[in-house]
Amino acid sequence: MSWREGWTSGNLKQDGMGPGFTRFTTDEFKRLRIQHNVMVLVGNGFDIQALHDYSQPVDSRYASFYYYLKMRSFNPENRIFRHMEEALEQNHPNWSDVEAAVSFTLKKDKSQAEKLLSDLQEIQAAFAQFLQMVAPSRLLDKMGADAREFGWSLKSLSEFLRDFRNKNSFRLLSFPRKIDHYNAFNFLFVNFNYTTILDNYIYLDQKQFDPLMHQTVDTNFRFKTDPRGFLDSSCFKNPENDRDNGYSGYVTSQVLHPHGILSTPRSLLFGTDAEDDYKEKRTSTDHFKKPYWSQAHTLYRNHFDQADLFIIFGCSLGETDGWWWRNILRALRTTRCQTPLGNTSAVSSWTGSIDYEFPELIIYRRQDGDRHTVESVKNKFIEAADGLSMCFEDRQRVLSRIHVILYDDQTPRTFLNTRRTR
Repeated sequence: MSWREGWTSGNLKQDGMGPGFTRFTTDEFKRLRIQHNVMVLVGNGFDIQALHDYSQPVDSRYASFYYYLKMRSFNPENRIFRHMEEALEQNHPNWSDVEAAVSFTLKKDKSQAEKLLSDLQEIQAAFAQFLQMVAPSRLLDKMGADAREFGWSLKSLSEFLRDFRNKNSFRLLSFPRKIDHYNAFNFLFVNFNYTTILDNYIYLDQKQFDPLMHQTVDTNFRFKTDPRGFLDSSCFKNPENDRDNGYSGYVTSQVLHPHGILSTPRSLLFGTDAEDDYKEKRTSTDHFKKPYWSQAHTLYRNHFDQADLFIIFGCSLGETDGWWWRNILRALRTTRCQTPLGNTSAVSSWTGSIDYEFPELIIYRRQDGDRHTVESVKNKFIEAADGLSMCFEDRQRVLSRIHVILYDDQTPRTFLNTRRTR
């Protein structure tokens, strides 16, 4: 596909044409018209959900890690561990957050950076051992078998729009109107977790997926644009679409771990956020910045410019991952144009046409009593992404491109569901 930047008040310095999403062509998918890039950012909320649904005795929260350290008689001189203990005594609501402890300690005395780094490496090694206990291989085996049996992986990719339960909210979403036959859906999962619980869950196994499922065409996927029947036929590019079967196309998925992976314990990253220009302004605390060590600007910046849809699941929208939220916000402030690929046998009427589009964001938020509303979640994202200084017009435009799905443990859900009900 072909993207170029239109108007933007975000002043993006990259045009999205560098490293990023894999660009598929008719050499890979013969009838390909348009590629839709979906960037999914998944936080610890998913791991906690999975561990709960599988009745694991310990979850992956930092509070559980703290008590694990206490049980192991962890080094009492470790500055991070000591801060956690002091914050607990003071009843601080965020007392167990390792990264908050790092940030607090650095702000208190930057001259202790070298010693703090040693303490952080000690925490890193202990956390890897903790996670090996929390997410044993037998859990992955069981969840993998259930994902295959219940079709969780494929349904998460093909039917996630079913999670919009309100007709009016769904009608505000533009993404379904972009879909037609022979579109490619390219999913990139940014797994902020160190475990491979998500990787195991979303893998397209041989029961759920066949890369060449038909004899006469090379499509391998059906995407359901309107699973609940909220839209009338005039909303679709192909009015004759069968709602039950969805649109025939192609799917690919990939999972990356920007903050490290448990199978390589020393890769686990704990630390702080970084300035957007961290490559230009070197400081004494660079070694604690997660975007610095993950080479985020080099490896991931262009993904934001190329994504059509962002989905955030299980993330607290904390400040230590602000680099990611700010880049999503910049993308949401752009309008782009896309030229469909030409294929005379399948899409002759599309060749040369141009669609002006904009990316959108779906935020899944687990309800905590009645504490969250659609508006409060949107505002939380804007705040986390340093967007409070936007002018009124920009802010309203961005808010219109953010969609929120509130759910609790009893809410039927398709996307990244781990409840074993038929």
